[in-house]
Amino acid sequence: MAKKQDVKQNKQQERDEREARLQKSLRDNLRRRKSQVKQRGQIDDDQAPLPRDGDIGVSKFP
Repeated sequence: MAKKQDVKQNKQQERDEREARLQKSLRDNLRRRKSQVKQRGQIDDDQAPLPRDGDIGVSKFP
């Protein structure tokens, strides 16, 4: 009987550890995305690879 309980505890511990890893990776990804978006907002128009006009996805060619 004790062996079944140990197996249950081990499985629960594995689930908890997996959940903690997933939560950590989600937090890291969110933090990374936030910083990428922040960096994109700080790029000057002179440094942008293709300057944009008012429409999204439409670039101006010289």
